[in-house]
Amino acid sequence: MLIATQRFVHLVLLVLGVTYSASAHDPPAADGPQAFQQADVFAAGAEGYHTFRIPAVTVTPRGTLLAFCEGRKTSREDLGDNDLLLKRSTDGGRTWSPLVLVHEEGGDAKITIGNPTVVVDRDTETIWLVMLRNAQDVLITHSRDDGVTWSEPADITKQVKRPEWGFYAVGPGVGIQLQTGPHTGRLVIPAYHRATPDKSGPSLSHVFYSDDHGKSWQIGGVVGPHTNECQVVETREGDETVLLVNARNHWARSGGRPDLAGRRVVARS
Repeated sequence: MLIATQRFVHLVLLVLGVTYSASAHDPPAADGPQAFQQADVFAAGAEGYHTFRIPAVTVTPRGTLLAFCEGRKTSREDLGDNDLLLKRSTDGGRTWSPLVLVHEEGGDAKITIGNPTVVVDRDTETIWLVMLRNAQDVLITHSRDDGVTWSEPADITKQVKRPEWGFYAVGPGVGIQLQTGPHTGRLVIPAYHRATPDKSGPSLSHVFYSDDHGKSWQIGGVVGPHTNECQVVETREGDETVLLVNARNHWARSGGRPDLAGRRVVARS
């Protein structure tokens, strides 16, 4: 079931301006004990990159903040020479590590590594990071030491992309691990695809998932036409576990429905 709605799920990706709440040990701020502070984590033109975009943030089981993004080397172009980057904070966002290059390909060649989508397996304390290559291939890496080091990325495209799909992207943002129901522990990653090899055709949101703690992945349900970048959340309806996908709405752009502009698309499973 698809529902076009004007209600938004607020996904707070605290990257370009990370905020943290003052703790009980901090001196009260001038405007009250619950005041927030802001830190610039990635700044355009700094650290060798033209632009930083497409943030994804998670908290590890040890309380470390991991802030991922695309580092776009020479321009703001979506499909440019882009690298996958990371900064870590072990003090609640007050200070951040130097820039970490998680993955890049081709040196100065125009190869896009991007759309970071991260999920934490709370059972194994493994952090899984999914990314795209040139909007065609799906790569995955993982860390078992709180994001300090990362495995060599593996190509899982054949597991999560059907042969008739062309343009492909994950997330971007975060995945989830199911906390309740018969599939407790399942890792779920939001994604979207097109039948065309580029952005010319209509897009469709979908998910893929793992029931063996990231060893293998398989395609889940497809939301429907004219949906795009999305996020997935778990909720409960009575005794039933329900997943909600909240997707960018392309009905006005590619579906010929200008009356549906300015809304989101929500689907439930």
